[in-house]
Amino acid sequence: MSSFKNRLLAFFANGIMRLIVKSCHVDISGIEYLHQAVNSPNSSIISFWHGSMFIVPALLGPYAKKTNFVACISKSRDADVLEQVIYRYPPSTCIRIGKARAAGLLEMIREVEKGGRILLVTPDGPKGPHQVIKEGMLEISKKTGAPIFTLSWNCSSVFKLPTWDKFQIPRPFSKIQVIISYPDPAEIASGLNA
Repeated sequence: MSSFKNRLLAFFANGIMRLIVKSCHVDISGIEYLHQAVNSPNSSIISFWHGSMFIVPALLGPYAKKTNFVACISKSRDADVLEQVIYRYPPSTCIRIGKARAAGLLEMIREVEKGGRILLVTPDGPKGPHQVIKEGMLEISKKTGAPIFTLSWNCSSVFKLPTWDKFQIPRPFSKIQVIISYPDPAEIASGLNA
C-alpha cells in the first residue's frame, strides 16, 4: 500500500476514533499516574493490551505536545496505517520491531535511556497469545529503571472483532471506564506464566 493511501486511511481512522470517543462518557481513574509520566524528566513505559489500543490515541493525544511518546509497533504491513495515526500527534514517533527480538529490545532501551520518553507497549503484541505478557517490557524496565504504568479500559457496550486480540471498539455514546495504575513489577512478572 502506498504511503499516500496509508496517510489517507490514517486520517479517516483517526477521525472516526476521535468522534466515537468524544461521543462517549469517559471516566479516568488514576490520571495522576499519567501526569507523573508526562511531567517527569525521566522515561517511563505505558502498557496496554493489543486489543484495547483503539482509544489510546484519543486518550494520550492531548498530552503529545508535552512529552515524547514512542510507540512500539511491528514491521508488518498491518501496522503501516497505525504508524501514520501516531504521526498525527507530533512529536510522537514509532519504533518498528521486526523478528529480531534482541535488536528491537536494544532500540527500545536506547530510546528510554534518552530520558523524557514515554514508551507505549502492547505486552501481548504483535501476534499474541491474547493477554499473555512477554518478557521484553520487564527487561526494558529492569535495565533502565523506567517505571511501568498500565492502562486498561472497559465499556458499557463494545464491538468485538473476530481477531486473535479480540480487538474492541466502543459503541458511540457508551460509557468508558479507564484505569491507569502503577503496579508492583513483581505483580506484572507473575503474569508471565499465568
